[in-house]
Amino acid sequence: MISLYVWILLVKEAFSFISIKVESSVVTIDKSDIDIRCIVNGTNLSEVYSIKLIRSNTTVVTVSEKGVVWKDAALENKTGVTVNASISNAMSPYLHLEIPKTVVRYPGDFGSYQCCLVAIDSLGGLVNNQSLIVNITG
Repeated sequence: MISLYVWILLVKEAFSFISIKVESSVVTIDKSDIDIRCIVNGTNLSEVYSIKLIRSNTTVVTVSEKGVVWKDAALENKTGVTVNASISNAMSPYLHLEIPKTVVRYPGDFGSYQCCLVAIDSLGGLVNNQSLIVNITG
């Protein structure tokens, strides 16, 4: 009697759904803005639950179905600080934080920044993805 065993290896393609873009990772007080963008590759996403921007392991701001929610109250209340964000379109969700040079705080606004995404992919699987970490220093 001959037995035949067939092994099937399923490989799920792994790629980053979210990346971070920083205009400059070296900031000069009173001379450089902090400009951070969380950029999502939504081509394989069916729904986005949230995008979160983290600085040194602490959440700064999140966009979700509830809208934009600040966790850094001091930054939220600074004149000129803006967040533009949307998750309404799964193909092009984003989060963009700008801190003008006139209100950049040292050392508060400096540190390791990372973007995090929670979404559903086109196959119905949960996506919990983080960008690379970018250090902003003075």
